[in-house]
Amino acid sequence: MTNRLSDPWGPSDEEPLIARYGLEGRYTNYFSIGHNALEFVIDFGEMYNGRRERMHSRIVMNPSYAKELLRVLSDSIHSHEEQFGAIQGIEEEISEQESDAL
Repeated sequence: MTNRLSDPWGPSDEEPLIARYGLEGRYTNYFSIGHNALEFVIDFGEMYNGRRERMHSRIVMNPSYAKELLRVLSDSIHSHEEQFGAIQGIEEEISEQESDAL
């Protein structure tokens, strides 16, 4: 028999992480990034028909964490492309949509 103390901060099998920590998934297809000497600010929102509809989230972080975010995101994109193939850039995607409309 194992004597194991439960972790009061860890997730339990009965309670999903979303409920426990209030995580909410949001779709974004628009973002802007600004910075000053002390922090990076990333705003996320939605854009449709060339119009910014709504900004819904803001993330603020210090430059070290912004650089780490860049590294982790770059690693994830590389892994995704190895598994599923190259990701089209936005310009390619828009050009393809415009030619399909003709």
